[in-house]
Order: sequence, then C-alpha cells, then structure tokens
Amino acid sequence: MDTQRIIGADIIMAFDECTPYPCEYGYARRSMEMTHRWLKRCCERFDTTDPIYGFDQTLFPIVQGSVYKDLRKQSAEVIASFEREGNAIGGLSVGEPAEDMYEMTEIVCDILPKEKPRYLMGVGTPINLLEKYCTRYRYVRLCNANKKC
Repeated sequence: MDTQRIIGADIIMAFDECTPYPCEYGYARRSMEMTHRWLKRCCERFDTTDPIYGFDQTLFPIVQGSVYKDLRKQSAEVIASFEREGNAIGGLSVGEPAEDMYEMTEIVCDILPKEKPRYLMGVGTPINLLEKYCTRYRYVRLCNANKKC
C-alpha cells in the first residue's frame, strides 16, 4: 500500500492472487480466501495513511475465484461488503474459454454495486468490448492475443 501511495497511483489495487487456468477448486478457494484476508489488511493500511501528493487516491478490491460460480459469487459478495469507491474483477482471461469468462463477469456484475466503477483487469479484445462489455464496465484494459496490453 505504501509503495502505491508513494508512486502516486490514482487507483490503488488491493493485493490478490490471480490463479492460473486450469486451477483445481481447492486451490482457487484457498487463493480467494487469502485474497480476502489481504484485502482486510490493505484496507486497514490504506485507511490509516494519507495521500502524499495533495490529490485523492482510492483503493479497489479485486474479485477472484477462477471459473467457479460459487467462488466468484462469494468473492463478489465479500468485495462489495467492503464498500470501497470502486471494484476490480481479476483472474480472468488467463486461458479459460471466452464463454466462461463472460459467465463469470455476469455473475460478478449482478452482485457488485451498479453505481460504482468496475475495472475488468487485463481482459478482452476490441471485439469482446463490443460484444459484452460496453454497458457493464467503466474501466477495461484491452490486450491483444499475445497479452500485450
């Protein structure tokens, strides 16, 4: 948290673990739980420090859970409960089929607060953006087929 404050990040990302694909359910669950524990610590540190450059900074938690519906739902509920200014969706576009990626984002978007920004991290192509994302996200980082963002 301190490093992100020092470099002047406008949006500070909570620590998380992005699991690979494929990923066993048990590993995905443990990783998600660890991400949630880290989030609590990140929020505590963020909330007890001040921006050092005279402008606001915000902290975005990151939803995880691999391609498991129950884990994605649980993670989105935990993330939403922290009531931050915005939220991120991570752990997708790591090799899973596009339809799984779309399904996981739909599950998460039905839970995260609609009035807050959602950052879909490192996901998609211009075609994906047109197909699925135009109305659901405020921040999308596009990547080409070689994951060059």
